[in-house]
Amino acid sequence: MSAIGPTAKPLASEAGLSLLEVLTVVAILAALSLAASLNVHRIGGPGAVGTADAFGRATLHFRDAAFYAGRHYAFALDAVGWRTLAFDPDTETWRPLDGAQPLARGSWGREVTADLEVEGRAARLETGAGDGTLLPDILILATGETTPFRLRFRDASGGLAGCVLSAFGALSCQAGP
Repeated sequence: MSAIGPTAKPLASEAGLSLLEVLTVVAILAALSLAASLNVHRIGGPGAVGTADAFGRATLHFRDAAFYAGRHYAFALDAVGWRTLAFDPDTETWRPLDGAQPLARGSWGREVTADLEVEGRAARLETGAGDGTLLPDILILATGETTPFRLRFRDASGGLAGCVLSAFGALSCQAGP
């Protein structure tokens, strides 16, 4: 006993966080996670540099997804953007991913043009085989192998950027020629 009165020890139930505090932290983390997932389509930004950044992030995402899920992916490129394809082993065909799935498709952006080289040769950016079929331009295999490519972007203001992917998945995206 002290001169003022008995010294009270905190109860074990008073130590730590209350249920309300824990739920508040979980709610904040959930809100931040939702905001991040909704902004996944806003990666990059306008112009050649933003377009290279967006396509580079999509490439890295599907390179990792292919390896960890044991599934083959591909990109079908055209003059206005890309579609992500997944290989269907049952039908032995490439099928576009659902458009609602993050990074399933993307555009080059306003006034951005793209030039593609695949395995050191210039490739034309066309849409499908004329019958609506999407053909893969860049393969990303579950083994980690990829189609080597160089994709260059140019915007209306003269900005340049590009992405280069090696046969074993090493990616470099940067501003400039």
